[in-house]
Amino acid sequence: MIVLGVNGWGDGRGAGHDDPAAALVVDGRLVAFVEEERLNRVRHSRSMLPVLAVDYVLREGGIELDDVDVVACGWDLPRLNNLRGRSWDLDDAQFVRRITGQQPHRIPRVCWVAHHDAHAASVFLWSGLASAAVLIADGRGEDTSISIYRARGNKLEFARSWPFEQSLGLFYQSVGEHCGFGRYDAGKTMGLASYGRAGTRPFMSWRDDDIVTPVPPCDRASAVHRSWDALLDRRYGPPVRIAPGFDTLRSRPIRHDVDVANLKPGVAADAQAAVDDLMFALARYALQTTGEHDLCVAGGVALNCVANGSLVDRGVPLHLMPAPHDAGVALGAALLVSAQHGLSIKHDGRTDLGPGYSSGMIRDHLVHTGFDVVELDDPAEAAAERLSRGQVLGWFQGRAEVGPRALGHRSILASPSVVEHRDRVNRVKRRERWRPFAPALLAEESRYLFGRDIDSPYMQMSFTLTDCAVAEYPAIAHVDQTARPQTVQPGTGPYADLLCEMRDQNGHGVVLNTSFNGPGEPIVCTPEDAIRAFATMPLDALIIENFLIARKGLES
Repeated sequence: MIVLGVNGWGDGRGAGHDDPAAALVVDGRLVAFVEEERLNRVRHSRSMLPVLAVDYVLREGGIELDDVDVVACGWDLPRLNNLRGRSWDLDDAQFVRRITGQQPHRIPRVCWVAHHDAHAASVFLWSGLASAAVLIADGRGEDTSISIYRARGNKLEFARSWPFEQSLGLFYQSVGEHCGFGRYDAGKTMGLASYGRAGTRPFMSWRDDDIVTPVPPCDRASAVHRSWDALLDRRYGPPVRIAPGFDTLRSRPIRHDVDVANLKPGVAADAQAAVDDLMFALARYALQTTGEHDLCVAGGVALNCVANGSLVDRGVPLHLMPAPHDAGVALGAALLVSAQHGLSIKHDGRTDLGPGYSSGMIRDHLVHTGFDVVELDDPAEAAAERLSRGQVLGWFQGRAEVGPRALGHRSILASPSVVEHRDRVNRVKRRERWRPFAPALLAEESRYLFGRDIDSPYMQMSFTLTDCAVAEYPAIAHVDQTARPQTVQPGTGPYADLLCEMRDQNGHGVVLNTSFNGPGEPIVCTPEDAIRAFATMPLDALIIENFLIARKGLES
């Protein structure tokens, strides 16, 4: 059975969904996944269709659209339109042609998967668990913002949901905008929170197994935002307005050198504390309600690594997946439909499901770049040697990774041992200087860095560093001595080999890792993207597979 999973719908002019993506599942095996933004180079690609993503996953699987049995959509679009007072006039053939940009002779069946069901399937079926409680928290689904399930085998048993006015995602987005950030800047709000001190007046609270919120009942996300905007203004005064400078992507003013104190860190700290406490209350409720031991979490709020780390610190057996945001519902919808047809889901946890390129293709891209190009016998050794000398590198290996985090396939790397390396990477990426960077480390190093064993392969949890780690690796320590680690197992590929080389050369297998992209851009996907980024960024060198690219005359 061949299932094509999709996310993304809209008018192409801003009205619609974020993060269009496509996934291909063949006989229960996850073959390929990619977000549209990686291919069209438009960050988040709001209201766009996953046409390029569909084309890629089908080509990667060696499959024609005529061969696809089911197109599984991670939203119930007919129901969503009905809830908004609009009709849904497209039949399966019209929808398939629009969402794929192709004209198949044989029309696959369309399966509408409720948004939170798709999120739940994405994390549970990725986890490999036999059963678990599942907690979904995001901005909104069709008519819910939080959902709880009991998952067993190939079944999702719905337990409970909460409406829009209790949305943690919409609340956190409103707080970020109050602090001067844009629609997609929840990570900045999270980083800013560490500079503030939470007060004693919670925004929302948990009482009698329910979320208490000051927002009145609403059936539209826009109404929730308006309520929070008014509440935030009353409590904290006018929102932050940052000028000059302009972020054309989000139509929001920005400045990268603004003092943290001017960004209302206390507001961010209050919001983060509320999310931490409510996510723990919801997690405990989900486990008690379902009687399960393990908890799977997805939805946009699952990208809040501080809240995730807090859950682990409080003893929750937490399971995540690398694409918990809306792009991941393409994957979840395809997996769920496959499982519901009796297929055994076969996935080994690999995150490299996007486009990859052969050495021949890369060599062709490098011929006319104007850079010095050296073919390497051991890219990991060469990279470790340069990082140890203080260089900042672009790192491009294998197929592109799943999700919004750079997991060692499309990364910018530096040594974490000198704080100036952090400042330099901030300049390379034109990034706010107060924001934290993440360490990638061999799993065996977690006890040295964090004082305990940690399993965090997707860079989605934040933990407190040991004093020794802060002293030795100041470039990865946030203002509150926390870090968001990615743990890597030895023997899993070039990235693991690089970390082993860093251990052999410097004593510990750890690097500073951030995504390979400029401001307002998606993570690079193709060799051409990487070379173009290298040409505009003050990186010392770029390693693409086994090729070292350097500026003319600078590589000895």
